[in-house]
Amino acid sequence: MARVRSISSIESEIKTVEAELTKAQQKCDALSTKLLELQKLKHEYEAKQILEAFHKSGKRMIPLYISPNIFFNLNVVIPSLLSLS
Repeated sequence: MARVRSISSIESEIKTVEAELTKAQQKCDALSTKLLELQKLKHEYEAKQILEAFHKSGKRMIPLYISPNIFFNLNVVIPSLLSLS
């Protein structure tokens, strides 16, 4: 026959699980923050590499500032800049 659990043992287990859940949520928040920081760092590094490549190429970057959508504009501007040289 199954053992009957008391209310106090169930409440104790509830508190234990809640504490574990809180700890897991804190770890998730910390990992999310770290992920966002790493993504930002990667984006900054990629942007720096792009600017260095433009600087080394000797091309003008003014057309890049025209469009608010830089990814679309890069696809349009770079081929047109290459045809000028």
